[in-house]
Amino acid sequence: MVKIIALFCVLSINLLVNAQVDTLKCEESFTHYDTLLGENLIAIWETPPSLKECSGQDVDRLEEFARKQTSYECILVDMIIDSDGIPICFRFKQQIEPVIKAKLTDKLKLLRFKPAIIRNKRVESIYTIKI
Repeated sequence: MVKIIALFCVLSINLLVNAQVDTLKCEESFTHYDTLLGENLIAIWETPPSLKECSGQDVDRLEEFARKQTSYECILVDMIIDSDGIPICFRFKQQIEPVIKAKLTDKLKLLRFKPAIIRNKRVESIYTIKI
């Protein structure tokens, strides 16, 4: 029994440390793009990231869920899209209840994108979605 409790404690600490590292990486990524882009609308990719057609229905469901769960007409979310087109970090522009934010984040993780391209290479990018 003691071994099980000790194992649980170790796993919990690992999860917490990994979550903090991921959070720091996300904050660093958002800070990088905020600094790079500033208030300007500039293109830094030859081909910007774009939502894949297969994710269109997921966006529709996200919008429906957001309308039911919040008082906002729309929600803006900045996402870091990795070089495989998978959203990995999320920053909500509006204040949203933590439980609703977690549910929206889980749904946003299901979206798939065509990644941004620079010099024929897939690269990480930032993308703002309106739901």
